[in-house]
Amino acid sequence: MVAACLPIPPSLHAEALLLGEDGLTILASSDATAGRCPVCGEPADRVHSRYARTLADLPWARLAVRLRVRVRKFFCDNDACARRVFAERLDGIAQACARRTDCQRDALTAIAFALGDEAGARLADRLG
Repeated sequence: MVAACLPIPPSLHAEALLLGEDGLTILASSDATAGRCPVCGEPADRVHSRYARTLADLPWARLAVRLRVRVRKFFCDNDACARRVFAERLDGIAQACARRTDCQRDALTAIAFALGDEAGARLADRLG
């Protein structure tokens, strides 16, 4: 019930919420059953490994929020494809290799364009 009130993207499954002095960490995993190779587009369901990816998100009730997503790496079985192993993409959540969610990036970009350098940094710091 608490997870329903939090800003958890619908394509992720919340596994745990950790509240610490430095904010709220949401442990999550993808609901997708398979991945798609970013090079050739072929679906893949053979899992190579898993790793944790940490993304900064928008604050919630003045708490810093981090998503720690358990991401899978898949084998690409297409012989014509140059990529053999790839990590699943978090479409609609974050770009590949990003350390911020798309929502946080968009908010910081809007603040930067509206206020500029130091004023934007002060407002972003105050907002968390």
